[in-house]
Parts: sequence; structure tokens; C-alpha cells
Amino acid sequence: MKHKDTDQLHHEEPNQPQLNDIAPGEIIIGVLAAINDQGQALVSFQENSSADPAIAISTVALNQQQVGRQVALLFADGNLLKPVIMGLIHSPLDDMLESFEMVAEEGGRAADNLDSADKHKEDPDANKNPKLTQADDVYLDGKRVV
Repeated sequence: MKHKDTDQLHHEEPNQPQLNDIAPGEIIIGVLAAINDQGQALVSFQENSSADPAIAISTVALNQQQVGRQVALLFADGNLLKPVIMGLIHSPLDDMLESFEMVAEEGGRAADNLDSADKHKEDPDANKNPKLTQADDVYLDGKRVV
């Protein structure tokens, strides 16, 4: 009977991957592979025995722009089939790209504002030809400016 108990202890469930090389609480670096139509995060990581990314839950809000970024993963109940995204890995390059996108958006808005300002000018040629006389008088559109 002891032999049978020992066999049961070593019996592994075929559907539950074991974390042989991962210590409890060890963070694994993965990649946010996609966000599916239901809004679920799909992650890829080296320890995943499946070719398909695993569905993960997350402690942080994620969006489509973050797909492809590295994520910090833990696993609920130590199960590789239950990844938990703890956060995004900080990358200075990602910050630079994000800043560039924000500047580009703001630049586009500034150009739009300039276009609308031009449309609201009463006289676009007003201040176009200032003239300076020998007496140091400045004339602008035929009017003397003090």
C-alpha cells in the first residue's frame, strides 16, 4: 500500500504544466502578443509549451498600442496556463516613441489652429509693407506709427 501512495505522489496531470525551472513568485518576462476581440490579453513566454499565446489576466490596463511590449508575468497557482500580467517592462525607446507621437499630434493640432487663425484674419496683407523715412518715421499701410 505504501508503494501505491508513492506512485500517486509522483503522478502528474498531463494538462497541467509544471514549473520545473521557476521558483514560486519568480517573475517571468513575456511579450504581450495580442489583445483578442473579447479584450483578453494574450501573452507569449519561453516557458509556454504551446505554440499559441496564453490568455492572461492583468493587474494593469492594456491597450492595442502596447501589443509587442514586454510584460512581467507571474502564474496563478503556479500554473503556466494561468499567467498574470503584473505590469509592462519600462523601455526608454517606448517612452521616446510615445513622446514623438504626442508631439506629432500636438503639431497637427497647432497647424489646424494656424489654419483657422488665418481664415479669421480680416486683412492678411495688413503689416506687410512697413516703410521707414529719412526722418525715422515709420509708416504702415499709409499710416504713421509712433
